[in-house]
Amino acid sequence: MAEQLKLRVIVADDDFRRLDVPSGMPRTLTDLQSTICQAFGIERDFRIQFMDPDFNNEFMNITSMQDIQDRSTIKLVYMANLDTSASLSKQYPTCSLDSSASPESIQRNSSLSSSSSNSDSTIILPQSDSELRSCAWPREFTIPRFSFNVEVQLQRGNETFRETGTRLKITPGVKSDILETLAEAIFQFTAYPQNYQIDEVAGALIKKFPCLREPSATGYYGWMISLKYKMANYRTKMRNIGCPEVTINALKNKSSDDCLPAKNVKKPKKAEVNFCPLHPAGETDDSLENIRVELLTDIRRRNGASDVRQKMSRTFSYRRQEVVQGSPTAGEFKARWPALFQINEVNAEFQRITTLQLETTFAAQLDRITPQLMTVFQKKGGVSGQKLAHHLQIMQEAESDVKVKREAVLRALCLYLGEEDGSLIREYLDIEGDDIQRGLKKHTMGIYVINKEDGQNGHYDDIGIFVEGEIVMDNIGSPAQACALMLGVIYALNLAYPKELRHYYEFIQKVLMGLDGEKLS
Repeated sequence: MAEQLKLRVIVADDDFRRLDVPSGMPRTLTDLQSTICQAFGIERDFRIQFMDPDFNNEFMNITSMQDIQDRSTIKLVYMANLDTSASLSKQYPTCSLDSSASPESIQRNSSLSSSSSNSDSTIILPQSDSELRSCAWPREFTIPRFSFNVEVQLQRGNETFRETGTRLKITPGVKSDILETLAEAIFQFTAYPQNYQIDEVAGALIKKFPCLREPSATGYYGWMISLKYKMANYRTKMRNIGCPEVTINALKNKSSDDCLPAKNVKKPKKAEVNFCPLHPAGETDDSLENIRVELLTDIRRRNGASDVRQKMSRTFSYRRQEVVQGSPTAGEFKARWPALFQINEVNAEFQRITTLQLETTFAAQLDRITPQLMTVFQKKGGVSGQKLAHHLQIMQEAESDVKVKREAVLRALCLYLGEEDGSLIREYLDIEGDDIQRGLKKHTMGIYVINKEDGQNGHYDDIGIFVEGEIVMDNIGSPAQACALMLGVIYALNLAYPKELRHYYEFIQKVLMGLDGEKLS
């Protein structure tokens, strides 16, 4: 029998309650949320935060049930307190709160995992929320309701199929209505669905309406093909009304040497949810350019942090279109958007693009899988095993220093995947001066650390990120934090992963962060 769980719950600023769960630890966040609602009679939507000992007991959003222990303190943050929650729930399907310890579940719960509204890292969505998608692709695709006459025909078709096994013969008009509705629902998540996503939608359709089953191996192969063509037609329809996510691929927007329809298609390649969104209502390129110019002054103001956050959020679509269409160099982009290359704004930009928190998820998942990674590393033999032994020793000796341990795990991960940890983190001595700058120009992108002369582990004079030889961020707290922020910079600048670290970044994106984890090399 499970041990009874006892929790201290901060229901409101002046309302502290005790929660006893006789059945023990709930299996998922959904179960915990339901238990809290029943125990305290709460009817409002909320997210749950816990005291994180790694961050001086600051409240952090729960990403896994492993974050909670018996006699922990948790806090309820009501969604009604967020400016964007109500309108987002109307525009997009509700994201599931069902969460296990898997990266996939964290990805899908990301829209409910943003920082609390009084935090410096609060992510402010544009005033017109309908321009941004709020959810990544769902674990189970929900078939939307069709028009009334189609629903009636399908329900009667299901009854006949259950009684006689006769499949429904649908007219071209009904099929077109079904496909159009499905395409619209798919577009709410992605304009360019992958094959497995089309497969999931067709499978969900047949599951809900077995009368539509076809005489093929899967029962829905024909529906998959029809959906692919319908999505292409739907993109054309959205292109004609000016949706930037698809207009960037129109022939008139391509260069003369790049005018084939299927060549260099600009679309999400790393599970970006908001790849190239619409401008906020009432905004134009000119008005958003004026806001960008204001940001150059705001970032230098002592009390301008709040204005910077709001204006960076407001100009997100303008910035994304500039990155996706223009492909500027890192130096050019930093000169135009210096505010983006602050730690809070890198986190905010990553969440706008993916709906997923960056540093919180990165650290939580890395800590969760570290014991399994250590076991795997210990089994590695040969030359790689000898190199890994050094980092394994650091992990064992640094149990009390989480920053050093995370750095060792990430360096070891590179080695295990057949890549050099020196390609991920480039080390220099603080006495090398201009040699550091010249050294960075030889590489595409990465993390640099300037070691102190005493050479102690985990002690550095500076830690930063460089892209195309340009230092875009410095004074970062630890190499592990820099690894997380490096992923954020790659997404913010729409960069491809460097060839020498493609396996490492694929692991970080798909396994650690749970972004597009269904497809692994």
